[in-house]
Amino acid sequence: MITNNWKEWYRTEYLNSDHWKKFRQKIIRERNCCEECFREDCVLHVHHLHYCTLYREDGYDVAVLCTLCHKKAHSPKRQWERRFETWAFKIYGRYWRKKLSSKSVFKHFRHWLRSKGYRNPPDQLREKESHQLETEVRHFSSQDCQRLLNNLQRSQQ
Repeated sequence: MITNNWKEWYRTEYLNSDHWKKFRQKIIRERNCCEECFREDCVLHVHHLHYCTLYREDGYDVAVLCTLCHKKAHSPKRQWERRFETWAFKIYGRYWRKKLSSKSVFKHFRHWLRSKGYRNPPDQLREKESHQLETEVRHFSSQDCQRLLNNLQRSQQ
């Protein structure tokens, strides 16, 4: 559990540090749209997928999200995603998504949760299916489609 002192330090010190400001600007400039809904014409936030690499982040440690998607990412319904990301980072390392399938890593995560006494670990995490993405592509311009394909390729590496 994250303590209030840690949260206070994170919000007041870390998010105001020169390191974070420079890193945040660089990531937003590189990705230039929300990675959930693909909107560009909005305020973009850089969301930590886990907190294991503060002051040492790279692109695999964060996601660029619009305000609404960022709010959803912090909702209680998504708490297991954060736990999974943190656990996978600690067990397999920063670039685990390049080497392993999410499904196999998630099976290992569920087994670990059961061994720690969790009686009802989640069956799966929220993941967009390929047919959902294909449907969404129809609503984007060709430039948006290219960005979507680049994001998908990056996430599957």
